[in-house]
Amino acid sequence: MKLTFIEEPDLEFGNGSRHIDPRSGINNYGPADLSNTGVRTIQIGIVGTKEAIDGVKAWLDRCREPIAPKESPLSHLYLPFPGFHTSVGFRSTIIWNGRLERTLDKRALENIATLSPLQAVQKGVELYEAELRTLDEEPNCDVIIVCRPDDLPEREEPKTNPDRPWEQPRAASIGFDFHELLKARSLSGSRPIQVIRRETWDPTYKPKGRDRRRQQDEATKAWNLHTALYYKAGGVPWRMTRHV
Repeated sequence: MKLTFIEEPDLEFGNGSRHIDPRSGINNYGPADLSNTGVRTIQIGIVGTKEAIDGVKAWLDRCREPIAPKESPLSHLYLPFPGFHTSVGFRSTIIWNGRLERTLDKRALENIATLSPLQAVQKGVELYEAELRTLDEEPNCDVIIVCRPDDLPEREEPKTNPDRPWEQPRAASIGFDFHELLKARSLSGSRPIQVIRRETWDPTYKPKGRDRRRQQDEATKAWNLHTALYYKAGGVPWRMTRHV
């Protein structure tokens, strides 16, 4: 057997600097489009209950400052988050105002959760979609954060019989989930959306039953969310190196 080792490619960051790791590159050199003044300020809209909107804004404020990495012997996998402001990292900042906040009634969402799983997802998407259409008419909104309802059912992953792995996995009981359907519906608008779960901004929240999933450390959550927001606002965090 012959093995071929493929070198990890360099990525390009601010001022043409190079690094193989996206987070280290952004931290050391800034994003690839450092000269693009259009993404030095990102204006966000937020859709959710009042509690969720307040919680997300508080966490985004927390992320303006550095966040320590997870303690691990694999230190290269867990890097500190430098903070999201104009002097470090992405060299950008996030702002919002009340005009770009759309508050949903918590009781209405709780009532939806009592419907069948399929009906609950469809009705939940309809409520959020109406608010997205309103925000789509507002000027100066770069990205919309959608606070996912806590009580909507999750789509089950297809289940495989461990004793008969060759068989086709059993289909999920719900053919789609809130995230997928809302993303599809939002394509008719002009504003990109970013769906965020409560466990991202609320470390005390414990999802129910099968909805529990392995949690990332806070610095990793901050990296992932802010990279997505920066990209969806039109920024270029990094790019493959150009060969002239």
